[in-house]
Amino acid sequence: MAVSAINGVGGADGANRILQIISDSRSRISKNLSRIGSGSRIISPEDDAAGLAQVTKFNAQIERLNAAQTNITDSISFSETQSGVLTVDQKVLGRMGELAMLAQDATRSDADRALYQNEFSQLQEIISDSTGSKFNEQPIFSESGHTVTTDGEGGTTTAAPVDLDSPLANGGVGGVESLSISTAADAAAALDSLLTATGNVARLQSSAGANISSLNFRREALEESELNISAARSRIADSDLAEESTKLSANLVRIRQAYQLLGKANQNSFSALS
Repeated sequence: MAVSAINGVGGADGANRILQIISDSRSRISKNLSRIGSGSRIISPEDDAAGLAQVTKFNAQIERLNAAQTNITDSISFSETQSGVLTVDQKVLGRMGELAMLAQDATRSDADRALYQNEFSQLQEIISDSTGSKFNEQPIFSESGHTVTTDGEGGTTTAAPVDLDSPLANGGVGGVESLSISTAADAAAALDSLLTATGNVARLQSSAGANISSLNFRREALEESELNISAARSRIADSDLAEESTKLSANLVRIRQAYQLLGKANQNSFSALS
């Protein structure tokens, strides 16, 4: 109801209508300010009950997607840790192969081979220690791949297994810790095993890399889903600041006019009593 609609209405009814306009305008101004300040169109359930229910569901879905993204990020870090350990092991195996080659040289003495064996043994300890590497107290190498959440509804996938401690035939470095290069014959046998282990580690690195690549794509998919859902939520819940500012101005004018009419009504009442 426009304020001008009550012009000419006198007595208690007219004053009551003016007071009602003032009360309504105050309520609208308060809601305008709340929407502008919070950026939200839905201040209370009665503003849009259905919209509020949808926004609530969207919020819960976004939280689940965020949790799934966190899990995938942790799994990427897990696989990156695997890859890092394998990179070091590849270098260690390379040096062990070099020592095995040197130990086969017929011009080397047993004392020379003993020195090579000393370094070789220390490198074997590095390989042995790496098989027990952990990420947040969890072993990073196992015969089965780790499970990863892939969406906000609890879906999962299993990363390719990376087992550094499996027997050589199964793709790991099993048996490397027991090799010796103390004799030329031992060094020749050790070199064959080291070449196999090197190839196995390269394949394991490929598996870890594939896991990282796949998980990155899955994370991007979750990020895209979150963006789309956030946009849908925004269309329902976010206020139009320009529109609310216009409404605020209109309501301020409305209440100002109502106060002016109320002042005139009071003056007329006073004149009538004089």
